[in-house]
Amino acid sequence: MNYWHLLVNIIRLGLAVSLIFLSIRIIFIQLTFQKTLKNKSLVPYLPSRDIFMKKALTLLKLKPSDMFVDIGSGTGKVLFFASRKYGVNSTGIEIRKILYLFSVFYRFFSFNKRKILILNEDYRNVDLLKFNKIYIFGIPSRMPELVKKFEADLKKGTYIASIIFPIKSSELKLKTKTSVLKRFVYLYKKV
Repeated sequence: MNYWHLLVNIIRLGLAVSLIFLSIRIIFIQLTFQKTLKNKSLVPYLPSRDIFMKKALTLLKLKPSDMFVDIGSGTGKVLFFASRKYGVNSTGIEIRKILYLFSVFYRFFSFNKRKILILNEDYRNVDLLKFNKIYIFGIPSRMPELVKKFEADLKKGTYIASIIFPIKSSELKLKTKTSVLKRFVYLYKKV
């Protein structure tokens, strides 16, 4: 009888903690949209849907020896998933302090924390040369600037998975375009 009450209380506690984290995420999304409206150099925070994230990571064919980066990592969902599922060294670059802090908090509870690095930086100030697998969920208006950074920093053979929005560059060759929920996940290779 006591075990039953204990189990019910544990479930209630789990639901309460889940609701708190959900509320915090909603507040983060609202705050980042407000900051985006004030600061035109930022893009809105919109987390990748799991189906797009999983397809992109599958296309990247991550291995434990890869150096993986998520540009605009938000709360770190992609980093934690990639590190856990593929054992890859994952780096997140997030300019917004509030999202960065959430990622650091989440990293504290991660089992793979040694394989996860989160930077509170503007991606334009980060050297991307050491990374061979890149994940982005950008927006069309920011893609040309991102492409310039890729053309300048990336070594040949680097793979880039782009969610929904294509990349236009003569140095980045489209390898695969996969349909997911009437949208696309693109895989490019630096040539």
